[in-house]
Amino acid sequence: MYKAFSGFLVLLFSGCVAIAEPLNDQPFGMVAFKAPEGPLWNAWRRIRSEIRAQLPRQEQCLADLGHCNAVERLLRNVVKEAQAKRGRAKIETANVRINAAIRYTSDEKQWNLADAWSAPLTVDQEGSLNTGLGDCEDFSIAKYVVLRLAGIAPAKLRVVLVHDNEVRLDHAVLAARDGERWFILDNRWNTLFEARDLEERFKPLYAIDADGVTVLAKQFRLNDQKANRRVNAKGRPLSRAR
Repeated sequence: MYKAFSGFLVLLFSGCVAIAEPLNDQPFGMVAFKAPEGPLWNAWRRIRSEIRAQLPRQEQCLADLGHCNAVERLLRNVVKEAQAKRGRAKIETANVRINAAIRYTSDEKQWNLADAWSAPLTVDQEGSLNTGLGDCEDFSIAKYVVLRLAGIAPAKLRVVLVHDNEVRLDHAVLAARDGERWFILDNRWNTLFEARDLEERFKPLYAIDADGVTVLAKQFRLNDQKANRRVNAKGRPLSRAR
């Protein structure tokens, strides 16, 4: 998965990038900056286009079961079940049902590619629900679609690319907000965890939502102990006054 945005890191740090004001209210207590153009933007635009192309069909299926094929009926059932619930239960339903609907398969094994993102349903029948196969990004994207169709606002959803410090691998999860809390939907666990409980395990790198791709950064406050250290004219820390 990391190969998809390793080149993006080179782009980001190899030259000067114009960065806008940070966007607050992100999972893991981070702030976000709009990411420069690159592979992640290209991948997300393609996925977003595929999702939009299927929306009329999905909405028709949700309104009338007679318009559904087998795979569309599967998605419809998950969405309907999530719609009937509220808050955390709605989010948990999407996590559990999509984890059961897709079998984890690496992109190398499925597509003979280093990285390939899939929408849940596609015209060419190669979506993650069409094939029943996918990797972490595909699980996260499918859950994003389910929760959007179930009525959760786009501002409350993020596909988050992280580094999992415990297993030393790059990974993708979906973050969904309920009230003031961000919950993490992971294809490896049916249990929901709050983002704040995973801050030691996950190093967030990028967030992807309806507005596009952002770079995530740790938020420092002036009253943080480390940020409050006095420095001399050369930027070196000074010893504290006693």
